[in-house]
Amino acid sequence: MTRTLGGVLENRADDVPDEVFLRFGESDLTFSMVDEACNRVARGLSRVGVRAGEPAAIMLPNCREYVISWLALAKLGAPVAGLNNTARGQALADIINLTGSRVLIVDAPFLDAVDEVADLLTTLSTVVVR
Repeated sequence: MTRTLGGVLENRADDVPDEVFLRFGESDLTFSMVDEACNRVARGLSRVGVRAGEPAAIMLPNCREYVISWLALAKLGAPVAGLNNTARGQALADIINLTGSRVLIVDAPFLDAVDEVADLLTTLSTVVVR
């Protein structure tokens, strides 16, 4: 049995595909639905250069896309830097730079904060907007 988080999700999707894994408001997502979504996101993130061992940052609100992005990064073996959505200015730049994140998954309303510090970002090369 695989003991990575991605492996555990895949095993559960195989064993109990229709069991609810994630509930957001009125929306239920099963293990198979989450696993399939994570695989799609992981393929996309891989295409933009996310690799095992290379950190990626997430700046999303509490939403199912946060969970799916986090699990997709786990499937790729990429450490996740969860950013505080209220971080701005030098603090935001420092967090991104210190984590070494080359890829940032960001919610559109937070994009202006990232744009404001773009010249200070030394590691970031790709921004994926939700």
